[in-house]
Amino acid sequence: MALFSKPELERVAKFRYSYSVKSESDILLLEDVLFKAKSGDNFDIFLSHRYLDSEYVLGLKTELENFKCSVFIDWIEEPAYNRSQVSRETAEWLRYMIKKCRCLLYAISINSPESKWMPWELGYGDGIHGRVAIVPISDQVTISEYYKGQEYLGLYPYVTKALSRANNDQLWVNETENKYVNFSAWLKGENPTEHMV
Repeated sequence: MALFSKPELERVAKFRYSYSVKSESDILLLEDVLFKAKSGDNFDIFLSHRYLDSEYVLGLKTELENFKCSVFIDWIEEPAYNRSQVSRETAEWLRYMIKKCRCLLYAISINSPESKWMPWELGYGDGIHGRVAIVPISDQVTISEYYKGQEYLGLYPYVTKALSRANNDQLWVNETENKYVNFSAWLKGENPTEHMV
């Protein structure tokens, strides 16, 4: 199993958006055409992240969609909201959207600690769903699947991508290196279990 990396996510995002996208408004238009019409009102995943990581977040969104998951990203679904300003209206809207998602994934990078909203979204999502996991975004490609969250982030499982026994890519939710469950099973309520090495 491996963590998601910035180079990999950047490559995935460039591949998806490179031929038709020239600006952020092009991304929003493309997302509207490709996915919003299919997703309906509910989503599988609320993707909590720092906007400074937007190019990696687009790659992560693509990766998650490749596993047939619908992904909510606030600035794609509602570009008019200004998340840099903390307001009751934004908080109410985020509460509403988190409730419409089956789980919350917390995409952590070097930029995350400065976010005004991410810790709030994490706590609210945990309280609503109990289905919250960390998606570590490493600076470099690594084959390591080990992640030790700092402070309260260590309380949550983390997501990795790896080949299954059937030799196809799968998403996994891990509590430790040897305690994990397939993402789709986790989304349905299963918890990670111990596996022998």
